[in-house]
Amino acid sequence: MKWALALLTLGLFVALPMDRIFSDGLFLIRLVEAGPTPYYNVAYVPLGYALHGVFEPVFGWSVDTALTVFSAILMSVGVWGTVDLGLKLGLGKAPLALSALLLLCSPGALFFGTTVEVHAMQFAGAAWAVNLAWSARERLGFAAWRMLALAFAVAFLAHLSHAIILPGLWLLARRSKPIDPTHSAVSHGCQISKRGMPWLIGALVVVGCISGYLSTLEFSEWGHQRYLVWISALWTFAKNFVDAAFERGLFALFEMGEYLNDELLTQAALLLAGLLIGAFAWARLLARKTFESEPGEFAARAFPMILPALFIFPQGGVWEHGAYFLTYYPAFTLGIAWALDRGLMSKMQPFAWAGLALVLVIPQLWLALGNRSDYQSERVDARAWMASISEQVGLGDSVITSTLARMNALEYERPDLVRADFKRRMDSIPARGRSALLIDEVGQAIGPLLGPAGAGKSMWLDMDLFERRWGSASEDWREELRGLLQRPGIQVEEFPTPGAELLRIRLVN
Repeated sequence: MKWALALLTLGLFVALPMDRIFSDGLFLIRLVEAGPTPYYNVAYVPLGYALHGVFEPVFGWSVDTALTVFSAILMSVGVWGTVDLGLKLGLGKAPLALSALLLLCSPGALFFGTTVEVHAMQFAGAAWAVNLAWSARERLGFAAWRMLALAFAVAFLAHLSHAIILPGLWLLARRSKPIDPTHSAVSHGCQISKRGMPWLIGALVVVGCISGYLSTLEFSEWGHQRYLVWISALWTFAKNFVDAAFERGLFALFEMGEYLNDELLTQAALLLAGLLIGAFAWARLLARKTFESEPGEFAARAFPMILPALFIFPQGGVWEHGAYFLTYYPAFTLGIAWALDRGLMSKMQPFAWAGLALVLVIPQLWLALGNRSDYQSERVDARAWMASISEQVGLGDSVITSTLARMNALEYERPDLVRADFKRRMDSIPARGRSALLIDEVGQAIGPLLGPAGAGKSMWLDMDLFERRWGSASEDWREELRGLLQRPGIQVEEFPTPGAELLRIRLVN
């Protein structure tokens, strides 16, 4: 069954290529073209390079096409690993198949399984890390810890955001009770006994001291050293997150709600029922101190692993079509499968099972296809946008874009230009701090126009920058930007080029 579902995932995603560059897609294509150099999500570029090396001689595929297929393969590997764990848990095939269909037809999975991005590897890595961690609980002594270490490695090689699931993987690897009285002298799973607590406390103190010391150092140069780039990236992201939280404060609850609605509620859709099921299982486990079945215990143990993401990701302010929550899809899926297995579904006739599958899967697939279509139609591909504006924008001008994909297109096609991305900067701070930041950003963008060196230069704004995601105060900076451009001494002209509408800003005496 797991092979059939994996092949179904692969076939569906290969048949529906996005044909659009998203976020870091162009950056990843260029990295793979350059060779298997280290990248902070360590495994992606070497594996993508190797896969293109296999596909290009046989099919004549470009790097873009090969990496799109690579995403589909990674999603199918993740589905395989999720279903494999479900079978190990003893779940019924019908409820497991239905929950897997909900997974592969979810908006987040369908989006990242059909475009060039690293998040498909994030999902596959999470599925296998969870699988390995759960298997560790059956091992004895150091064998269990070796298995957990392997789960940690798989998680990290797939995506650096998996740093926040490491404690959750350890929870999965712990054994709740001995399963074999003949091995009572040796513990099962990754247990920390009372004798191990001083070692654990000592390790935490050492790590804390090292982290405190490293926080005083400058890590920017590490990114230029091939085999330290991932450490530099991990540390930089963590430090920026902590520093920014102290400097700008935390996002308000309504802003966190906006983020979770767009990035989790919509993208995970029906899979989110697995989170509620996990909460129920966790509360029940706490009340009873034991569980009558492995699937229920898994749902209970996996639930705490999800909780940090519900706070950390909204505070990061990175809008990625639900990408960072793909890590938790295996837990959602298996939670739903357990609930269906415990219900009447295990006793249902095949025609009734098929009817339930249609009722649940079709709305999920409809939502996924709708989200995907909306993204495809809302703006042209970054490469087409770059081609449209290239003749308008003069040598050494400044360009402010609305997406990271367009930033990357400018970097590769027009390195002479000064680039900026207000939107991502505005997304990264709470609404209350955006006014001051916007004034500073506009000042820096207009700076190159001042003085003799700026004579004849222009600043260009991507008109898509003014598209509002929400109608709330968190999006008011767009109106403020318009106001900043309506001041004396600033001349604004519209340039409606095919596929790319721009505002041209020049300083006048």
